[in-house]
Amino acid sequence: INVIDLPQNLGIGGAVQAGHKYALKYGYDIDVQVDGDGQHDPAYIHDLIEEMEMSNSDLVIGSRFKVKTDGFQSTLMRRIGIMWFTFFLKLLTGKTVTDPTSGFRASGKKAIKLFSQHYPIDYPEPESIAYALSNGLSVGEVSVIMKERQGGVSSIGGFSSVYYMIKVTLSVAISWFSSHSK
Repeated sequence: INVIDLPQNLGIGGAVQAGHKYALKYGYDIDVQVDGDGQHDPAYIHDLIEEMEMSNSDLVIGSRFKVKTDGFQSTLMRRIGIMWFTFFLKLLTGKTVTDPTSGFRASGKKAIKLFSQHYPIDYPEPESIAYALSNGLSVGEVSVIMKERQGGVSSIGGFSSVYYMIKVTLSVAISWFSSHSK
């Protein structure tokens, strides 16, 4: 596995974009994002890639909600937020994405190129989906089982979850409408 050792913390958006830039520079057909908190089982990478090839999707998201599973489902507040983002993305884009906050995803060549040029900074998962769809990319999902966080603490919790929902809702709307106004 090739590893990019960043000299300073770029945040989640900057780190993910660095990975996309690396994939673009070295001609990768697909890159895969796996959050570093231990929730994502690398055994499902094959499923992400297989779904990408079968559905001809540019971006495939590992969803814990596409099919009901016995895996970890997160807190009630987070699930409410996920349902809100699912609804809001559907309202804007017409596309249902059942787990828009998932950081387990595979990007094909078109998504790699797009995300190398622009990738949201703070909480990029829902916004990057809107950005991809507004730029004509296709987004698919595959069912995965996620585990409870193995390390670290979520930056979303308590009162910050309300702030997060407002901020991300505005970011998704701005991303969607600014792409469509071009």
